Amino acid sequence: MKKFLESNPLIHFTTVLTIIAIACGLVIGVVNAITAPIIEANEIAATTAAYQEVLPALSRYEDVKPSDAASTIDEFVAAYDENDNLIGYIFKGSDTNGYGDMTIVLAIDVQGEIVGAQYLTLNQTLHLDRTRSNLELFIGTDLVDVRPSGDLQGGATFSRDTTLGILTDMANAYESIDTPMSYVKGIELA
Repeated sequence: MKKFLESNPLIHFTTVLTIIAIACGLVIGVVNAITAPIIEANEIAATTAAYQEVLPALSRYEDVKPSDAASTIDEFVAAYDENDNLIGYIFKGSDTNGYGDMTIVLAIDVQGEIVGAQYLTLNQTLHLDRTRSNLELFIGTDLVDVRPSGDLQGGATFSRDTTLGILTDMANAYESIDTPMSYVKGIELA
């Protein structure tokens, strides 16, 4: 066998590279199996913390399945207080533009007024403080109207347009929910 491999270098190198590829694949698979649940748990914890920050009275939430949700809507949940009263809805939406990606968490009350908003992720390259301030201007306004309560600051145009696009998609999803809504799962908060 040794003479055969030495006399055929192409087979020799192919065999060695195949063994290395299989070993690397196994290592990557094992690492992924170990880290995937940890990463998922951390993402759920970060999202739940953001939900509670934008809607402090939140005790539990349930997924809402709107009839037509845009691709920017990652999650849309109905929010309940400790007495199991519906207190509003929370959206998590994300999009990417030429400057990076952003994820917005937005809370609205049962009348559709924005009561809390924050960026869960904001990877933009220009004027992050202005972009964050612009999002805060929407608090206290009607989601369906999607107009800020003050003048938007200058900054990265793509960031402003991406934010407005996500908010518009959230407004459309909010308007499309059926009554009564169909919920998939409920999540109790500790």
